[in-house]
Amino acid sequence: MRFLMEHVKWFNAVIATAATVTSLFWSLVLGWIPCDFCWYERICMYPLALIYVVSLFQRHYTRAVTLTLSGVGFLVALYHYLLQIIPSLSTTTQCDSIVSCAVPEFQWLGFVTPPLLAAAAFACLFWLDVAAWRWQRRRPIRIRFV
Repeated sequence: MRFLMEHVKWFNAVIATAATVTSLFWSLVLGWIPCDFCWYERICMYPLALIYVVSLFQRHYTRAVTLTLSGVGFLVALYHYLLQIIPSLSTTTQCDSIVSCAVPEFQWLGFVTPPLLAAAAFACLFWLDVAAWRWQRRRPIRIRFV
């Protein structure tokens, strides 16, 4: 656990950057057109990737912003996933995009879709931030005199 908490910035940067690169690959290389909810998920993930990568070179970063973005992104991705697996929800939600929000681009193992992958990434980022914050609060503060 200590190793994880000491390197949480690296884990967060890798997860957020991998999610960002994957979504860009799907749209720019494979030519998949994102739906409205995919855009909302990207709006939450792209700044997270930037914040976490910049935080590798800075001493601190704003945890309130990252927790908010990852929490909101998780809720959007979870709702998007529920739209895809529960057909009755898709009739009540209006999607104005060219691509339907209720039809997944791909399914792996019958249930893994892009919104589920995004929800897992957001959940990992949120959990790592909360765990690091709690672990940091338990450690004694050491004052260094130079």
